[in-house]
Amino acid sequence: MPETRKLVVSTARVADILNLDVTDSRVEFANKVATSYCEHIAGREIFLQERTIVVDGNGRPWMYLPVCPLASVSSIKVSQARDWNNVPALDFGSYFLQFGSAGVELYSGVFPRGRSNIQIVYTAGYDTDAFPEDIEKGIIECVSSYMRKINDKAWGIKTINQSDGTNLVYDFDEPISAKYAFEGLKQPRF
Repeated sequence: MPETRKLVVSTARVADILNLDVTDSRVEFANKVATSYCEHIAGREIFLQERTIVVDGNGRPWMYLPVCPLASVSSIKVSQARDWNNVPALDFGSYFLQFGSAGVELYSGVFPRGRSNIQIVYTAGYDTDAFPEDIEKGIIECVSSYMRKINDKAWGIKTINQSDGTNLVYDFDEPISAKYAFEGLKQPRF
């Protein structure tokens, strides 16, 4: 059975808000595209899930996890040999969590540089009924824009003539307010 795609806003709710027919498969399609666009702009997964990841040590006292916001960290282990079963986890008092940005920072010291030398077990992301209002509004704005394009048969493809022929280029042209809202989910860069 194929996996059902999680959505920021249910298709039924989107259809109700935009006064669309919930049985129209194009509404669900537009909603899935909007959710994918949100994750694309965020640059990370956004749905609540428990994960075990192994990452490279960065030689800094902090690191950011690929899913946000952070709900909890079950364990952090450091091992150059990657023998996770025989390595004790760091003491919970040795680090603090930046819940909104999914950051983990050590009170002292650094995560040692290395390849696949840090294992983190954590839960992060938004529950499907707990997304910030601006993210939900951004999804609804995108679906509205997509449905307008679908109905106008102008789904964002434009033709560009070049010396070697014609190329088709996707031009999504999502609402700028939605893009700004989704950018708020981006992983901080230092």
